[in-house]
Amino acid sequence: MENFTFTQQHYDQMVHNDEDYEKMSLEELKASISEGAKLVEANKGFAGIDTKLNETEFAHVGAFIDFRLAKQDLGEYVEEINS
Repeated sequence: MENFTFTQQHYDQMVHNDEDYEKMSLEELKASISEGAKLVEANKGFAGIDTKLNETEFAHVGAFIDFRLAKQDLGEYVEEINS
């Protein structure tokens, strides 16, 4: 997930879905999403991840989830994450 594509369109959709993301630049949000993806990957999915995270890590995973939702809203393919 390190080399994922995050565009202005994704950023705009995320801000549309949650205005709190407007406080972050595109690059800051991309970095947060990347960190969230790494945490989910290390956990081998979402199962039980909420019990293993501190507040900052939880925010990164939330950004990753919101990125996936924004991709769906834009009609893009979102890979299923099992485990």
